[in-house]
Amino acid sequence: MWLIIERIWLIRKPEPDKMHAHSFSGWFDHVMDFFFYLPNLLVVEAYIRAGRYKASPILRLSASLVLLLATGFLGLGTYYFTLYYWGPAILRYLSIA
Repeated sequence: MWLIIERIWLIRKPEPDKMHAHSFSGWFDHVMDFFFYLPNLLVVEAYIRAGRYKASPILRLSASLVLLLATGFLGLGTYYFTLYYWGPAILRYLSIA
């Protein structure tokens, strides 16, 4: 699915000014805002449904392990992204570094 979206994107190639406005009001910003909520909604939906679902201990342990690994991956990614991108930019902006 992602490859199809990427190909459509590359063929269409909108102009940057129309895609992403400085005030975050471009069409891409609206689409991005909507789709950034979907993973969170899926996790909440799975959590709510899990209370009613009777799964085997192996399945529950496996699901817990997957969530733990995903949390660790996001934490590690956030750490390195902050270390190399956000952190230096924030320090430059504050004229600390």
